[in-house]
Amino acid sequence: MSVTELAAEYDYVIVGGGSAGCVVASRLAAAEPQATVLMIEAGPDGRGIAQIVDPPQWTRLLGTSLDWGYSYAPSPSVAGQRIGIPRGKVLGGCSAINAMVWYRGHRGDYDAWPASGAPGWDYEALLPYFRRSENWEGGGDGQRGEGGPMRVSRPAAPHPVAASPGCLSSGSSRRGVAGSARPGPAAMPTSRRQTGPGAIRSAR
Repeated sequence: MSVTELAAEYDYVIVGGGSAGCVVASRLAAAEPQATVLMIEAGPDGRGIAQIVDPPQWTRLLGTSLDWGYSYAPSPSVAGQRIGIPRGKVLGGCSAINAMVWYRGHRGDYDAWPASGAPGWDYEALLPYFRRSENWEGGGDGQRGEGGPMRVSRPAAPHPVAASPGCLSSGSSRRGVAGSARPGPAAMPTSRRQTGPGAIRSAR
């Protein structure tokens, strides 16, 4: 849609076409078919960009025009270095430049939110929404969802380090880190599926 085709006003305006913005726009359009919804995204739509279409090439996106290029402030904990924080500047946001990794934050992070003034945002309160969004390979359980819009699969061929005695003794799991209350390594699930040798079809 070009600028000349924009309407003078909309019922809803969503600023940012990242992971959350796209979901909000989709849900609003589905819930209120008569409403007008405008989503504004600073970057392009990402179609036809090889490094997005083929997720294993995601490292080539870092530091490009599709990355906002943020970084942490220098810290003595890391010898004064600036650690990069890749943030997607493209439709889909960070989900478009992170190799389709499906990662839920640590339980402790969410449980700290109510203590900071956000009641109702602890892990157990959010868990039903996490589960509702997921369709886990092999079915759901108390922590993972089944039948949701996002197909989540385990790594088909995890790195050998993931099966090393050190990782296994620390609680490493091929089911990922959902619901875990302890730190340590874990296999990283993704929201993608294999459709043939070397072929990847996005589940977004």
